[in-house]
Amino acid sequence: MIADTADSAPHPRKRRGWLIAGVIGIALIILVIVHLISGKKAKPAPSVQVVSVASAILGEMPETLNELGTVTPIATATNTAGKPIRVGAGPSALVIAR
Repeated sequence: MIADTADSAPHPRKRRGWLIAGVIGIALIILVIVHLISGKKAKPAPSVQVVSVASAILGEMPETLNELGTVTPIATATNTAGKPIRVGAGPSALVIAR
């Protein structure tokens, strides 16, 4: 009978393993709850872009580039309402300044 009661008690190593797993599980649950409660913070409004006006002049372009690649605009052309203006050049179009 004494042997039966000694085998039924869990080993200290097994008990410690379950304790560590439980603590890690509770910590993960707390982290998930804190993350869900905090939510996403509002992004700041985009900064205002200053626009200036210049007169166009007729003349020669000093540099000509004969390269392959993609042109990425620094900014887009917009009207006074802030909506993009359609430009008559599409992808892979040859644009000639006149």
